[in-house]
Amino acid sequence: MSVKEQMLAALRALPDNATWGDVEEQVHLLAALQQAEEEIVRGEGVPQEAAEARIHACLQKLSGRQVA
Repeated sequence: MSVKEQMLAALRALPDNATWGDVEEQVHLLAALQQAEEEIVRGEGVPQEAAEARIHACLQKLSGRQVA
């Protein structure tokens, strides 16, 4: 799907009372997802287990206690 097609689909999915801020948020989200997909293709992604371990370590550090 082209960028234009993705954006049109995202716009159609927004409610009729969407704001320009909502549109801007969708543009940023689609751009971020595209960038992430490109990074994964280049082998720059972080495996799920590694991401979960990082989150777990951050939660432990922030809470100052053991997190299950």
